Amino acid sequence: MQEVKRDERGFTLIELLVVVIIIGILAAIAIPVFLSQRDAASTAELESDLRNMGAAATSCSAADNGSYATCDDLAALEASGYNQSPNVVLGTIVADEDNFNVTATHANLDGVSGTFDSGTGRVVITP
Repeated sequence: MQEVKRDERGFTLIELLVVVIIIGILAAIAIPVFLSQRDAASTAELESDLRNMGAAATSCSAADNGSYATCDDLAALEASGYNQSPNVVLGTIVADEDNFNVTATHANLDGVSGTFDSGTGRVVITP
């Protein structure tokens, strides 16, 4: 049998195992970071949609002399410039003369909902 020169041999089993372990450690670090960033992006999308609904309701009320009463459904908000994101699920819209409140959830976030209140002008996300 011919003897293989030292510089022409392949990797040893130990070298391959070390590489696989290093890749496993990097994956163990990267996957949870990726998942938390995905949840943060979904929360930001929900918050953005709620703010956009509030802006559309303000626009709708301005067209009705400051009354939110006619801004109580999705069609009225869409007529005022609101475009719903595909993953945001609209909950309830409560509108009267002076106030506008809306709740929504995100399809990718279990148990997380958000609310916009025109009285405070704030979006509140609740886990």
